[in-house]
Amino acid sequence: MVQRDYVSRGAPSRRRQQKSNGRKKILLALILVIIAAFVIGLFFLKENSPVNKEITATTDTLPTTKKSTLPSRPEEVWSYIKQLETREVPVDDNVSSVAKNVQLTEEQKKILLQLEQDKLAEQAKQKAEEQARIKAEEQEKLAQAKAAQTQATTTKNSPEKVTKPATTATTTTNKTIVTEAKSDSESKKSSDKGGRKYGLQCGAFKNKTQAETLQGRLVISGFNAFTKSSSDWTRVFIGPLESYNAASSAKSTLSSKGVDCVVVGM
Repeated sequence: MVQRDYVSRGAPSRRRQQKSNGRKKILLALILVIIAAFVIGLFFLKENSPVNKEITATTDTLPTTKKSTLPSRPEEVWSYIKQLETREVPVDDNVSSVAKNVQLTEEQKKILLQLEQDKLAEQAKQKAEEQARIKAEEQEKLAQAKAAQTQATTTKNSPEKVTKPATTATTTTNKTIVTEAKSDSESKKSSDKGGRKYGLQCGAFKNKTQAETLQGRLVISGFNAFTKSSSDWTRVFIGPLESYNAASSAKSTLSSKGVDCVVVGM
């Protein structure tokens, strides 16, 4: 039977374990060194990469861009507003010329036609007022001439009566009432005789402009109104009328319009 030495066999196994443990330690150390080298390499690559250089360059240039001043914004000048304010619209007397203007819209054409019609109406109104004014002046001159003639004839037949100017408002009102009553009585008496013309006295004013405004109102109403000026008063008359009845009817029409008049002889 073969003898086995178990003691000698146990010794080599321990040596093998020691050798394997040493190899493991070396491998672990190598792995750690490789990992450390890899990490260090990655760090250096990250620091030396061009992306980081661009970021650092932009961070360096940012304060310079902030310090740089931009040019001022140019002001916008609108010329069409001034053109619209100073634009002159051509106005022609011929209405058909408006339709020939292609640049205008329908609404603008209507406005232009309305402006032309208003202008023509204004011109016609001015002409009518001018004619009425000329006619009123002519009638006033004729009435003054007739009044002067009638006054001359009355002064020959009756003695002259000199009236002193009033000093206070109470005396003037009393005198006007007396003269109006006398004129009414004289007109009624003379109406029976016939052949005499009559008129209306519609006011007496110290201010001539008030008398002229009343005269203008009466002329516009269709009456032959004129004024007579004395030293202190300006009186407004209507006439001459053919009869006392015509004068009284004119008086009633004027009183309905708010103008109080008195029948007088002319």
